[in-house]
Amino acid sequence: MKISYFLSIPAIIAFAAAETMVLPAHDLNVASVPIVSNIVPVAAAVISAEDAQAEIAHDHGRPSSSGFTAWSSPGLKGHKQRTKNTPGCYKLDGGAVGSFEGDSNTQYAFYGDLRCSQKMLFASNTAPVRRIDPIIYPRSVKMLKSGGGDGNVNRYSLITWSRPDFAGDNEKYRGMGCINLDGSVVMSFQGDLHYRFYPGPHCQGPMILESSGGMSSHKRMYPRSAFITR
Repeated sequence: MKISYFLSIPAIIAFAAAETMVLPAHDLNVASVPIVSNIVPVAAAVISAEDAQAEIAHDHGRPSSSGFTAWSSPGLKGHKQRTKNTPGCYKLDGGAVGSFEGDSNTQYAFYGDLRCSQKMLFASNTAPVRRIDPIIYPRSVKMLKSGGGDGNVNRYSLITWSRPDFAGDNEKYRGMGCINLDGSVVMSFQGDLHYRFYPGPHCQGPMILESSGGMSSHKRMYPRSAFITR
């Protein structure tokens, strides 16, 4: 598990006094991460009517003094959703949980569905303020055959950024084949080839992300429910 001390909104990453947690890919169950081609922004994702109407058991009780509050963007600046802080499964609003506040004596586990039944995406047993940012940290990328584009998207085969708005540090790569990344998060990339990202440095093991290229792709996981345990 990788612990860093920064808290941010997706476009601006600023150091803050609040402790934050970032979860690298090897601490996640890679099998729970879908392989996505031609990734689209999360706003375009469709939430099924079944999930939207799901009734969550145990969603009752009185709020504790500390409460459990989830924000839809890091930095406590997004949409705020207050929930009760008694044990049980709580439905989130479907957006990304960027930060949360909770009782440091309470454990929280976040899931990708509305029923707290799928594989856990993130867990914390201390939560004064934490950033839930289980982004994939690819450490290698395999550049494959061109998908037939004109090759003029960029004069480099691939550029990766550490922030989703192309404002962070970037690395530039040419050619095809297996190329090691620096180990930091790849939140955005731009290129004109077909790419496969892997959690290890040698383009081996389970593939965690696949894209046909294009101007940019963002890969995050968006927890849609939280299960509070004692």
